Amino acid sequence: MISQHSQAESPKQRTAQLAKAMQNGLEARKFITPAPDPVATENSRVEEEPQPETPKETESTPVEPPTISTLQKIHAGWKRRVRRLADKWPFYSRKKAERAIAHLTEDMQHKFDVCQQLIARSEQRVQDLEIRYQAIIASERQSFHEAVVGRKVIEEPHVVSDQSMEALFVHSHLPKPPARVLVFGCAQSKIALELASLGFEVVGVDDRPSTLRHPRLTTIQIHGDQLPVASDSFDMVVAPSAIECTKLSKPSEPAETPAMTKEVLRALRRGGQFLLTAPFETPQRTSIDWSLMAAITRPFHVHETSFALETGGCWNIVSGGAMSEGNIPAERTQTIILIAMEKG
Repeated sequence: MISQHSQAESPKQRTAQLAKAMQNGLEARKFITPAPDPVATENSRVEEEPQPETPKETESTPVEPPTISTLQKIHAGWKRRVRRLADKWPFYSRKKAERAIAHLTEDMQHKFDVCQQLIARSEQRVQDLEIRYQAIIASERQSFHEAVVGRKVIEEPHVVSDQSMEALFVHSHLPKPPARVLVFGCAQSKIALELASLGFEVVGVDDRPSTLRHPRLTTIQIHGDQLPVASDSFDMVVAPSAIECTKLSKPSEPAETPAMTKEVLRALRRGGQFLLTAPFETPQRTSIDWSLMAAITRPFHVHETSFALETGGCWNIVSGGAMSEGNIPAERTQTIILIAMEKG
């Protein structure tokens, strides 16, 4: 054992012991520190200079690399592949995919809003056309009303005829075009041509040939009791003063349904309307066969019955409740019965 305070040994011996101690891994600084000087011991004011420490040498042990399992290698390989794919194609990145989906959603929402605007514009155009059509009909009704009720025609007392009153009655009960309408007596009445001009699909029948022509008007000359039309094919049937104009036979018994009623029932769809008008001829005689009128209207639901009376050059509309067969004014010159019915 080498001591710091040993003075008997020579420097060579101390050097040899120091080398041996360094090889054995001992602390070298114990052997570097010199022996205490007697003069320095006596003089405590003198401080020893610090000696530099010599780093110790340790034996290096080999470090083994960490062991990686096969599953970890496969996982690391897939992570590298996914990272490369995410860099190459943007949709493999979750954030980029979310941004792309948000962009597509905004685009689809914009297209949906555009479609909604187009639909709203189309609906508005349809409403405008309906309002325009209703305004035209209201204007026609108002003009008729002013002509036949609001003022008295003096210079030309017959300027407003019974056909004008029938047309006013028909126009006030029309469905929306392009409904199909069957018109009796089209050879003498202009109602078929007016309805075709308003956009309705019109079929006119008469026992006489008709000279009316229109792209939406088809005229048929009938011979007998049968109508050459399909069943349940019309939304409305109009018979303006047409009871005597057709050759549809009158029933032999009052309880029997007339051929005209049978054909109208066959041609009308369920819920379709049947408009019937019939004129009186003179104050002393009427051309209406009340038993025939009752037989015609019996199978239908009658929801309006009124009379148009011409008195002193003016027309007045009177409800059916205020009129009867024996309650017709003697001073009147013309009278028209107006009946609106519906097929149940």
